Amino acid sequence: MKKNYPFSVALEIKVSKTNTIPASALKDHQHKALIAVKSKYGMTYKIPDTGRVQAPFDAFQLKHTTSFVVACFPKHGTCLAIAPEKWQGAKYEPMSACEFVINL
Repeated sequence: MKKNYPFSVALEIKVSKTNTIPASALKDHQHKALIAVKSKYGMTYKIPDTGRVQAPFDAFQLKHTTSFVVACFPKHGTCLAIAPEKWQGAKYEPMSACEFVINL
């Protein structure tokens, strides 16, 4: 995505060692944030100051931004980008309904 996706994007990445990811893997606060960044009001997030890692900056705001739940299936070398509004869990299938496929 870093090389090929042309816009800013919010991602929640879920990884499965099997062929499925349950709908419950996406927590309510994650779903709300992925929806919020798409709106005209957006979402502001303060990056925690941990002292262990240098943060690139203190906070960011995203609005009118695309977002996806990215369901990764490493044993198949594939990730599926799914719009948060359509998230019902994920199942690895070659012709899965998703926005696009990312090959690892």
